[in-house]
Amino acid sequence: MTQPALPKIAAIDLDGTLVNEARLLTPLTHQVLQDLHTFGLRIGLASGRPCSQLYKNVNDWNLGFPMDFIIGMNGAELYDEATHLTKTYDHLSEENLKEIVIEMRKFNGNGIIYEEGTNGAMQRMDELSKGSENRNKITYNLVSEEYLYSTHRAKIMYRFVPERMKEVLKHFQVFTADKSYTCFLTQPTVMEFASRSTNKVNALRHYCERYGFSMNEVFAAGDTSNDCRMLEECGMSLCMCNGTPDAIASAKAVSDYDNDHDGFAHYIYKHWLNKEMNNETGCD
Repeated sequence: MTQPALPKIAAIDLDGTLVNEARLLTPLTHQVLQDLHTFGLRIGLASGRPCSQLYKNVNDWNLGFPMDFIIGMNGAELYDEATHLTKTYDHLSEENLKEIVIEMRKFNGNGIIYEEGTNGAMQRMDELSKGSENRNKITYNLVSEEYLYSTHRAKIMYRFVPERMKEVLKHFQVFTADKSYTCFLTQPTVMEFASRSTNKVNALRHYCERYGFSMNEVFAAGDTSNDCRMLEECGMSLCMCNGTPDAIASAKAVSDYDNDHDGFAHYIYKHWLNKEMNNETGCD
């Protein structure tokens, strides 16, 4: 079987894609990133997390090289390693944020925002947030409702158990239908609000235009709704088999293994680097 040509750029989602559910980069995935770098690919992360957090993740991995770029906050930030500069794009206005926060009172929502470094802020600490602090090594400061909309921000997040999330998401899909911002799931328990013009693929397109690459030369990997446009518009794309139905439908390929069993690495080795690996558990 003839293997497809390697892309020039790889843009990879973090949670649910590159790392496992414990938020760890496994040895096999660590190795495949090094192999792709050796083959000359420009490699970047594309995540809903801030660039400052993602940069720390990369340093902690000890890959031996930096990421060429980092797309943070679902495309509201773009860090370029070549220039060491971070450019920001469309944010939610104070008015947008206030409208969201007030409407979320109907569901007793706990608004969450990212701030500089590895800090965040929220209205109150609850069990879902405690779990997030432990998994992601984030310190959340407790703030007033008014603080959440005191300035423009890239996004605001809310956590609900999956059973409750269906009701909340349905409500806000209707509520935001005619707004300049939208809502989407980034995890089964996390709903985010961002400007309609904020998207991972838009920041990725800015990076490609800067260096003369076409989107057909880009490989994207992701697992959920905030990855859909990136999966659709890149020339090559992979959705993890643990991904959401809309992300699976948007991708050109689906992994054989989930993110807890090195699905990203297995796909790369099988389809590009001609190295067959063994594993115990795939996706049904």
